[in-house]
Amino acid sequence: MLKNLLLFFFTGILLTSCFKEDQTPPVITLYGDSNFTMVIGNKYMEPGFRATDKKDGDITYLVKSTGLPDPNVSGIYYVRYNVTDASGNHAKEMTRICFVSHNNISLSSIYEASETCSETSMNNENYFISIEKEDFNTNSIYLKGYNNLPQEKKIKAIIISNTGQLLTIPQQAIFDTIYSGTGKINISGTLVTLDIIKQYNIFKDSCTTILTRELQ
Repeated sequence: MLKNLLLFFFTGILLTSCFKEDQTPPVITLYGDSNFTMVIGNKYMEPGFRATDKKDGDITYLVKSTGLPDPNVSGIYYVRYNVTDASGNHAKEMTRICFVSHNNISLSSIYEASETCSETSMNNENYFISIEKEDFNTNSIYLKGYNNLPQEKKIKAIIISNTGQLLTIPQQAIFDTIYSGTGKINISGTLVTLDIIKQYNIFKDSCTTILTRELQ
């Protein structure tokens, strides 16, 4: 009797170890650059990826990618990659950031913008601003693409502090609108706060724009 009980006990342990639930998630590897620029009108070319699982092996064919860029619409796109193995384990989501632009702009100069105005408001994931810095002698930067201005139109801001963190936007006319205001840049240069006044004839709007540089 005891012999049969011991046999049953050890058989149970053996079966449990053999059929232990798979809890190891698969891994997604992205090939190529994780952040890149694509000129508008060009076809999106996937740089490549691979998914492997400890139990299932190569499961690249199961990867689902979402958020592919529209080559005809400028903006910032987040291409997300996900996969699940046969045991239901989810891989850590991987993300590739693609900026579709009229020009091949350096990613380090692109900021996502969230703007709140007293009369109007804008808060759009694809709303972006690129900052172009002039040489240090002029102590100025240019906001390009602000408020959907055409590519050739830029708002000038002058650095007015020794630390390079405070800005003033001198009064300047672009088309029918006059811009002016102030700004502040954090030490790392990844966050810019602008308080801008836009005046169109008798219409006046005060806006606070937060620029965040997520693309490193």
